[in-house]
Amino acid sequence: MVKLALVGYVITSQLIAQHPLHGMLAAYDRQIAALRSTQTVTGLRDPAAAVGNAAAAMRSDAAVAAANVDALGSRNAAANRASERAAAAAVLRSQRAPERSFETYTSQLAAETNANLRAYGGALTQRTERAYAARAQQLREKESTLAFDLERNDAGKRLMLRLQLAELHLAPARRARLQAQLAALDAAERRAVDAMRRSDAAQLAAYRSQLEGAATAGTGAMDAQLRAKAGANYAILQRVFHEDASAAGAFPLPSQLAAFTHGYAAQRTAQGISSGVRSVTADVGQRFAQLGAVDAQSGREVASQLQALQTDRAALYRTMLSQIQSAADAVARERHLASVRLVSASPRGSYVNLTQAVAPRIGSHDMHS
Repeated sequence: MVKLALVGYVITSQLIAQHPLHGMLAAYDRQIAALRSTQTVTGLRDPAAAVGNAAAAMRSDAAVAAANVDALGSRNAAANRASERAAAAAVLRSQRAPERSFETYTSQLAAETNANLRAYGGALTQRTERAYAARAQQLREKESTLAFDLERNDAGKRLMLRLQLAELHLAPARRARLQAQLAALDAAERRAVDAMRRSDAAQLAAYRSQLEGAATAGTGAMDAQLRAKAGANYAILQRVFHEDASAAGAFPLPSQLAAFTHGYAAQRTAQGISSGVRSVTADVGQRFAQLGAVDAQSGREVASQLQALQTDRAALYRTMLSQIQSAADAVARERHLASVRLVSASPRGSYVNLTQAVAPRIGSHDMHS
């Protein structure tokens, strides 16, 4: 009768779980998972793209705001000149009804002055809010960058502490010291970020006060300028409308009306506001670009660390498989089996399960005997 050569097998997953190096393999897995989680933190997904989009949106908004301010200055100047020319023509045509023309133009002059003040105040408010929002976004990005850098810088220390805590036979006193060190590391990171947030909040409040003070000063200056111009125009019209009719031929009405129609300086002020908006936009856009470059560099460093951990983990796993194979081969020889296989589940057929026999030999000195 021909004697059949039997083949043995061991279930790899069971022996990996019982291997003396399994704790180190699990520690690698936890660290790899932790590093991968930093690549997909909620609210920080692709920060480089986020700041790029924010910068583009801010440039678009600033361009619209600047264009609106430019148009406001031009539109108001054109409207003022048209109104003044119409009023001057009315003066020349309405010598028979001077009092009614004077009252009509006075009302128009007051309405135009108030409209210009409201438009100018609205433009300053819009500029203040956009500048404040840009500074707040800049500070939030700085805080996020600090938190990420601190976590990255402490990654090595945190890994070593967690690997030591993963040891099964760790004395309670030593475990407590390691846990205290890990907690202190986390607390130090939180304190640094909280300190920056408090400092940024103070800076933001001071910046808000500065912006509002500048807006108030600008509004006051424009109010004084427009009302002074309106008062001068009113005085000219008073002289024009109350001049004695007998002296009409000698009164230099055309030259007085030419001085009256000189116009307002609102357009130059609008140009200054527009230039300021564009300057703030350029500064914040440059800061956004710097933040994007920092994030890209951080991403490359995290990817490099992750690759190194994965390489070390793979080498450790291969070592464990090699030891399992060696132990399985030794047991198979002792039992006079033809060969032994490493499998993930029990195969069908006439195979001998050597898993439990191999387990005690994993990592032992007589493994290769």
